[in-house]
Amino acid sequence: MRSPRTSDAEASVLTAADRTVKWETRRLEDILGRVIPHFVRYPLLSGKRGDFERFAVVCELIRHGAHREREGLIQIVKIASEMNPSGRRRYWIKGSTRPTDAR
Repeated sequence: MRSPRTSDAEASVLTAADRTVKWETRRLEDILGRVIPHFVRYPLLSGKRGDFERFAVVCELIRHGAHREREGLIQIVKIASEMNPSGRRRYWIKGSTRPTDAR
């Protein structure tokens, strides 16, 4: 299996015991230019598709600097709070109903 080409030190290739290859990046440029276009071209077929669509909106908001203004940051937090409702890293907005702790 060929490793994905990495363009900088921020991206890394990891191989796991399950014989998969995972590519990680935290650079907004890589997320907007590589990750999001990949999943637009090859859409997720699971319930995670909605989370991806929200993630893409958040990335676009950040690209346009929304995270630097109070209202934009609030908008980002609201969108993020709708993502991965059953996940371990579940957040809620102060004043809203706290999700049930599944642990």
